[in-house]
Amino acid sequence: MNFRTTFILGGIFLGMLLLMVLAISVGPGVEDQGRLLFPELLKNAGVDVNPAESMVALRLERTRPVAQTIELKRDPQTRQWMLEQPVQGLADSFMVNNLVRALVQSRREEDKDAQVSLGKSGLKEPSATLTLTDKDGVEHTLSVGQTVPGATGNLLFVLSSGRKGAQVVQERDFEGLFRPLGAWRDRTLLAAEADVDQFKLSMGPTGAKPAVSLRKTLGNWRYEAPAFGLAEPAATTSLGAPAQGTPDIGTLLRAIGALRVEQAGEKPGDRDDFLAEGVRDPAALAEYGLDPARNRVLRLEVERAVVTRDTQAESSPQTTNRSATLLIGLDKPVQKPAGGGVGGAAIPAAPAFKGYQSTVEGTGSVVLVPAAPIDELLRLLEDPALVRDRAVLRLAGEPDWIEITNGLGTLELVREGTSWKLHKPGEAEGRDVEPTAVPALLESLRAARGQFIAADTPMRRAELELDRPRDKQVAIRFWVGGIVSPEKNSPPKDEKDAVPEKGPVVAAVTQPKRKDQPAIAEVVLGRRQGEEVSLLRVNGPDQAVMLVPRGLLDLAEQGPLAYMDRKIPTPHGNAIGQDLAIDQVTGVSLRRGAESISVARKDKNDPWKFTAPSDRAVLPVDPQAIRTLLVNIGSLQARKLLSEKPDQLASRGLEPPAMSVILTIPGPDGKAQAKTLYLGRETGDGGIFARADWHPPVFTVDLATRGVLEAPWENRSLFPALDPAKLTRIKLTGWQSVNGSPVSLVLERDKDQWLARDPASDFPVAQARVTTLLQALKALKFEKILAYSGGGEPGLSLDPAKNGLLIEWTTEGEKDPVRLTIGRAEGAGFAAASSLLPGMAVVVPKAPFEEAMQGRGKFRQ
Repeated sequence: MNFRTTFILGGIFLGMLLLMVLAISVGPGVEDQGRLLFPELLKNAGVDVNPAESMVALRLERTRPVAQTIELKRDPQTRQWMLEQPVQGLADSFMVNNLVRALVQSRREEDKDAQVSLGKSGLKEPSATLTLTDKDGVEHTLSVGQTVPGATGNLLFVLSSGRKGAQVVQERDFEGLFRPLGAWRDRTLLAAEADVDQFKLSMGPTGAKPAVSLRKTLGNWRYEAPAFGLAEPAATTSLGAPAQGTPDIGTLLRAIGALRVEQAGEKPGDRDDFLAEGVRDPAALAEYGLDPARNRVLRLEVERAVVTRDTQAESSPQTTNRSATLLIGLDKPVQKPAGGGVGGAAIPAAPAFKGYQSTVEGTGSVVLVPAAPIDELLRLLEDPALVRDRAVLRLAGEPDWIEITNGLGTLELVREGTSWKLHKPGEAEGRDVEPTAVPALLESLRAARGQFIAADTPMRRAELELDRPRDKQVAIRFWVGGIVSPEKNSPPKDEKDAVPEKGPVVAAVTQPKRKDQPAIAEVVLGRRQGEEVSLLRVNGPDQAVMLVPRGLLDLAEQGPLAYMDRKIPTPHGNAIGQDLAIDQVTGVSLRRGAESISVARKDKNDPWKFTAPSDRAVLPVDPQAIRTLLVNIGSLQARKLLSEKPDQLASRGLEPPAMSVILTIPGPDGKAQAKTLYLGRETGDGGIFARADWHPPVFTVDLATRGVLEAPWENRSLFPALDPAKLTRIKLTGWQSVNGSPVSLVLERDKDQWLARDPASDFPVAQARVTTLLQALKALKFEKILAYSGGGEPGLSLDPAKNGLLIEWTTEGEKDPVRLTIGRAEGAGFAAASSLLPGMAVVVPKAPFEEAMQGRGKFRQ
């Protein structure tokens, strides 16, 4: 499918989608309007898209399920439906709106009026008469007659003020007219969970309890009484959230939202939790256990957010608070056992129920509410600190200035741009901070939770050592938006006062300064008590004394080393890139006790060569091994910083060092200078003590670092230049133990195959075996050096006459062959000697040569 086709199809689909949206929003088309029961409501459909929303009153007179009149009015500000008769209170606006919408949009079933008399249709004595009043005061009536069967469901005869004569409609559109009164009532007694802005719990005078009140301010819940400060926020994330099962403000808000009528007797077997109406005088309230003077009555006052709109003016919706009070009688709980069900599975068994009788103050209605949310609220009344915020640290935003005071002095962590700097008194410049240090500090404090100490008195604080002078405290303080913006040097007020400067003008920037304002939060650590430590939490005006895990004291007592960047700077300094730094190194030495190994080069274009010990001069240096060593030193990361200056060197195995690596690099004046990294003894936890003479602190590094520095520097590939395709002759001599004396196998290349020249006849060559041997020789690396000179000890059997195997090959254009002699077994390998490494004896792997050493016949086809 090409782009044009896709574009056209996409346009068609979009057009159809727009038509569907328009059809849904505008309502029925012109043809359908002819079937509406109230066609007059859609005459101004272009102006009033949803005529159901324009209804402001509803009156229903009905004979079933009981004879009664129901009247409702819509609150002009909140747009909620209110019951006026036979009871007063909030209606279920969702249910009423759906009913009104269904009635306004209902259509007659046939295109012509029903030809039936009013008597036969049941409309002479209707079972229900509905009157809808719109915002202009115009009434629209509908009478409902008898039910008759239809092809797809029961039909109803109705008489509409908008049409002449009886009409036939689907009964399902009008079922709401005959729902019991309880279905018309709002079952939410106070407010939905998200709408609550303040609540207060109290009980008295019978069973009096001190009031507990909380209010939401700027998104945070705070105690009003008692003055406990912040409440535990509803858990939405794991960080700083209460332990599973621990109550928080969300627990209480959910409990308030759950205070609703559960059943209204709509279905067979259902309870009707609307118990009584008109219950207002004390004697009547006492019958339900709701008279505070005689009964234990829990009083719950709630302020909730309500969206209102001025219907007389075109203005944006406004949010206001409205109050309601729920009284819950605790002396007369209602318990109902589980029901057995009726008619088998037709009516399922009802679960057991426990609840309390309650009333919204001023309504006179007594209802039944479930016990579970009440029990949750009673926990708060019994323990007012139930949802008190137990977090050690909670900040409104991310800090940019942290001050830590302890026995080591004062240090400040300041966020400069995207990174943190550590500032100490007397130091002109800040130090780099380990990237994970401050986040780890914040995470530890935010995740920590404490237990409150009940008796928070000056004497108690003194006992817990929380009243020490500021400079004697162990404390961490936080500022959010606490940095004064740096100011650049201002130009002279008068240009004639300006002094010419030589060279480019560089604007001076002042060091970070903290605003002259108190910390937004602070934690002060006091006396240890077993595995806990006392802590004073200060959060703005709120203070609380807590017991917290002892580890927080250890955290607060850490000095600058815990926050300093653990990245060890390169010997050149961090001003140049790693590749340039490596290019500038002209010498590397490794010292272990009396052993010393050195390599050197003139410049980056010169190959590395061994300079010590002298017997290694014959070995080629592996440039990748040296580069790996330099990269490792250039990216060295300390596991832990131990001291800011060289300290306890002998006890840490650093004086004398167990090992040292010396780099030769150009100094500031261009002359060569040495930079040394020292490694000491192992720490016992997978690390090793270390220090660098270009960086003062003593630190530890991973034990693996030593392995990288000790890795072989020589190029252990014996024959990297070997090209099997260019070989012209191969000679193998040996196998004394097989034949009694050394014998030879001479092979010469004939085009693309090898032919035997010795023995000269009857020796077809196993071509694959030869190819395998040559490939093994090309990839061969020695594993160990047995001797740097002298050819090693005589017992290595590096002679065909002593059961060794000599392999010689000649390359096209070369005069002299290259030789490899395989000797006796050495551990998991064989002793070997190469003509390219004169005088040296090494160990090579066994695998490539085990079959070849078994006899000349291994190469016969």
